[in-house]
Amino acid sequence: MGVRGLQGFVGSTCPHICTVVNFKELAEHHRSKYPGCTPTIVVDAMCCLRYWYTPESWICGGQWREYFSALRDFVKTFTAAGIKLIFFFDGMVEQDKRDEWVKRRLKNNREISRIFHYIKSHKEQPGRNMFFIPSGLAVFTRFALKTLGQETLCSLQEADYEVASYGLQHNCLGILGEDTDYLIYDTCPYFSISELCLESLDTVMLCREKLCESLGLRVADLPLLACLLGNDIIPEGMFESFRYKCLSSYTSVKENFDKKATDFEFKLEALMRTNPEIKQEDPTNVGPEVKQQVTMVSDTEILKVARTHHVQAESYLVYNIMSSGEIECSNTLEDELDQALPSQAFIYRPIRQRVYSLLLEDCQDVTSTCPAVKEWFVYPGNPLRHPDLVRPLQMTIPGGMPSLKILWLNEEPEIQVRRLDTLLACFNLSSSREELQAVESPFQALCCLLIYLFVQPDYINPRAVQLGSLLVRGLTTLVLVNSACGFPWKTSDFMPWNVFDGKLFHQKYLQSEKGYAVEVLLEQNRSRLTKFHNLKAIVCKACMKENRRITGRAHWGSHHAGRWGRQGSSYHRTGSGYSRSSQGQPWRDQGPGSRQYEHDQWRRY
Repeated sequence: MGVRGLQGFVGSTCPHICTVVNFKELAEHHRSKYPGCTPTIVVDAMCCLRYWYTPESWICGGQWREYFSALRDFVKTFTAAGIKLIFFFDGMVEQDKRDEWVKRRLKNNREISRIFHYIKSHKEQPGRNMFFIPSGLAVFTRFALKTLGQETLCSLQEADYEVASYGLQHNCLGILGEDTDYLIYDTCPYFSISELCLESLDTVMLCREKLCESLGLRVADLPLLACLLGNDIIPEGMFESFRYKCLSSYTSVKENFDKKATDFEFKLEALMRTNPEIKQEDPTNVGPEVKQQVTMVSDTEILKVARTHHVQAESYLVYNIMSSGEIECSNTLEDELDQALPSQAFIYRPIRQRVYSLLLEDCQDVTSTCPAVKEWFVYPGNPLRHPDLVRPLQMTIPGGMPSLKILWLNEEPEIQVRRLDTLLACFNLSSSREELQAVESPFQALCCLLIYLFVQPDYINPRAVQLGSLLVRGLTTLVLVNSACGFPWKTSDFMPWNVFDGKLFHQKYLQSEKGYAVEVLLEQNRSRLTKFHNLKAIVCKACMKENRRITGRAHWGSHHAGRWGRQGSSYHRTGSGYSRSSQGQPWRDQGPGSRQYEHDQWRRY
């Protein structure tokens, strides 16, 4: 329930609320006060992404090794001070906050448009004032922190609520973030990440008790204040006229105080009764402890496994699909004016549809059709008024579709083969199994993704910025499929700091545009040349099996009847949920797959 502008108000009007503190000193005091208890800071990781991302280049997909190094330094500094860190990530968007989520995504779309306009005008990366976090940063930060040995948790509800609850229940040193929620909640002390000096471990603590003294309120009154001023759940404008009336009739005369208080209570009660935008809370449905959530999957054992993987930040989107049947994907650096490359939302949708078929197999109705999944994916031309309703896509797996219990719980060695078969079927690349097995393990996942990308679009007119983001979104899709299939591949094999660097990619992209030879691109390094030619041969061989011939650079701008052309890049609204469009037709002329498609109410794919 953070209040927009509250932190600025505190800094400008009530500066005494902000106190410079040192984490080393606070930790020493905590140890002396609570012997045997390790000083612990709860970190709202979503608030810290901008602080952590310090690499110079961000426009072409991100400098992931540099970012991983920055995270390692952050963790090392606190560990050296004897402070334990607990990281929390947003695990889902609550329905009450969906409108605010949409509003922020549409605002981000406008920022992205300005970024592409700047690039076209100045031919360079914009300054830090236009910084936009690289695609997939939140997803891969979870895995990076786990790799660094940190306790990392993914929320089952509003993350800031879980952060505040954890901090209070575990007697933590404080909360590190950048959200006025932590001034509103009655929890442990709140520290600002934006004011943190990592070298000295100095930062600013914002004191809610001093805020209450300044405003003449009790700590218990702060949630009501947040509601009256507006927050992520209650729109700022809802109480605007009420606030105006209160201010216009304000007086400091003591005799009027009781009458004003009575009037305030009467007006608030009347507004709560009559305003249709305010939802009346059902006392029988105040939390998951009171009323059990209705889920898409009925198998409680497998749902419990999915929930555990979700909370421990070991999977991506799997539990959301199985529990609520609703997922979202935030903004990607995509140029809405460049129609040459489809949005990543459409390119990877067939993969997601096959994953839905795998995860929701036990919830088919009498007609043997699975329920549609609600996708809130940001892409150019999508006003996000409603989710896209996307139906599962059946797939053929050697030996038949294995159950999730087999994929997730069976420890027999031969099951690993079935896990890999299922993963390749999700990418519709079962025919490429032999080629991929010839690749050394760290490159199998990347080759799988590259083969999929090469056989999908009808044609590619590449743009370095969008291609970098497209690849990273593909890596997040690999995380989803790998976790859904029971982890046939090691997660580290497709972490971006092991396979991709946006700045290097952009340099090589520009060199290839100028016609540089492969030997020059690989800096005359023989071992790199050998590895490149081996991987290229495998990708090309797999693409040939899919009737997709990768031509020379000069032909990349022409039409190719790739898999979008053979089986249709999008699914029209039909009785069966999806249909195949005409052969060889460009993807952007095929209805819902087009960025120019008029957004229909509750579209079905």
